[in-house]
Amino acid sequence: MGSLFYLRVNDRLELRQRAPEDAEELFALTEANRAKLREWLPWLDACTKVEHTRANIESTLRQAEAGTGLAICLWHDGRIAGVGGYNVIDRANLTGHIGYWLGAEFEGRGLMTAANRALVAHGFTTLGLRRQTIAAATGNVRSRAIAERLGFVQEGVLREAEMLYGRSVDHALYAQTVSDWARAGGGVGEGAGSRPVPRAMGVADLREALALWNASEGMGLSEEETEPVLAFFLARNPGLSAVLRAPDGTLAGAVLCGHDGRRGFLYHLAVAPVWRGRGVGRALADFAMAGLRAAGIARATILVYADNARARGFWDRMGWAERDDILILQARP
Repeated sequence: MGSLFYLRVNDRLELRQRAPEDAEELFALTEANRAKLREWLPWLDACTKVEHTRANIESTLRQAEAGTGLAICLWHDGRIAGVGGYNVIDRANLTGHIGYWLGAEFEGRGLMTAANRALVAHGFTTLGLRRQTIAAATGNVRSRAIAERLGFVQEGVLREAEMLYGRSVDHALYAQTVSDWARAGGGVGEGAGSRPVPRAMGVADLREALALWNASEGMGLSEEETEPVLAFFLARNPGLSAVLRAPDGTLAGAVLCGHDGRRGFLYHLAVAPVWRGRGVGRALADFAMAGLRAAGIARATILVYADNARARGFWDRMGWAERDDILILQARP
């Protein structure tokens, strides 16, 4: 099985794929919210002990391995606040069906909206989905409000769509297409309603990333940094480097990141001039640092030209400390 899904939404909220070690805390959250959840979710009577939660997590891991679903926990300040993800991913039609619930004590903070906004961006970019849906009982006002805040369009009502403990409920069906999402800003820049959302860099991104880095003032790439070499680097450091694309598909920014098992390194971070000042650089840096933390790396380094005042100011604002007691030495093996 590959590495588990992880996405840092902001300083206090993370999305992590459900794992067996989450079972006890997730079951405790379910127990604490059983009466509330039973109003709109059909599975509560089949989940009465932690073993049931653990079995469900194992099932969702198999589903994720097959590419037909993605079950996540929302972690807020180090605690499980709720769940979300794709109940089903229809690969043939490139459609993801989203489901979610939140513990009562975490409501009213915008957590589920923020989590789903990040998930939707991941679905349209990294997963390549063309359409995402949310179905909620017509009487479930809170759940429907999340879909509407995300800009999903109600396409209709599915009559008698679900049986809930002996009663039948209708579902309001909401959907968003990738073109809807792009027109709304695609998670990038002003008017998107959220922080910019990067995704992991792939080999197909390297040519544009190299062009951006080479065109950026104050940056210097060595002659060894070619597409084949960097493709090898990405394979050795999966999921750490990132790109962020504008709604029209052009590259807004890119960062190269890796580690040696002990220390992390950010090699290049650049933002296209038109996208500067909109949080793209910070989002890319946060993506890379979150990946390093998830890999157990405690410290990271970046090399910056001494005369690059813009870059030094950026990293200073990010909380990075300059060192004046180290001399960099290089040689060819």
